[in-house]
Amino acid sequence: FRNIMLLSSPYDQKMLAVDVDTFEPQLIGVGDDIDVSCSKIIYDNNGYTLWLLPYMGDTIRQWNPSTGECRYYKDLLECLPENEKQSILPERIFSGCVIYNGKVVLSLRCSRYFICLDTSSGKISLWNPPFELPEKPQNSYFQFKEYGYIFRDDFVLRKCRYFSYRDRKLYSVDLKDNKAEEVKISYDRQELVDHEYGFCDAAPWNRYFCKENALNSLGDFIDGHTAGAQ
Repeated sequence: FRNIMLLSSPYDQKMLAVDVDTFEPQLIGVGDDIDVSCSKIIYDNNGYTLWLLPYMGDTIRQWNPSTGECRYYKDLLECLPENEKQSILPERIFSGCVIYNGKVVLSLRCSRYFICLDTSSGKISLWNPPFELPEKPQNSYFQFKEYGYIFRDDFVLRKCRYFSYRDRKLYSVDLKDNKAEEVKISYDRQELVDHEYGFCDAAPWNRYFCKENALNSLGDFIDGHTAGAQ
């Protein structure tokens, strides 16, 4: 941020600021509330504030490093259904956020719900995404309890992206029109097969077996079609 590298703490409100030219470090406190922490720093598109997502709890902060002003937004989970609130663990609740038109849209790490914060009124509501999220992972080779994360991807303020872990799909989202389209992610399957280790060759300590995955499945093994070393 403006020639300063910022390292946040998962335990308290402190921040380590390092000048990238002189390497001079400085330990600073972000806000007066010491009972907060940080897992992610999100750059606001206004150009002068940062959003700090907590490592523990559901309090997020909007911080102006130049003036030191820090605003707190608490109890963001209150808009969720009661059964959903009870199932959410307090560690790294939010996976990402984007800021658009005075609103902050937050994705939850272990929930299919999204939270929208109106920064002018402080009102909290649910945001309905224009895409579907699966309840279960796509296959047993990629078990993932988390849902995904939302993030800013380009300089078009109304656009952002969401990556869904469970089915490994990427969406381009228009926040103004609340529309989304899938961004195709594709690989050459033969190239992936050519890079499979197969039996014995994954590492010196991985002898006499083949790692099971989507390219070397149990069915492939039974049929004698495993990729890599035989």
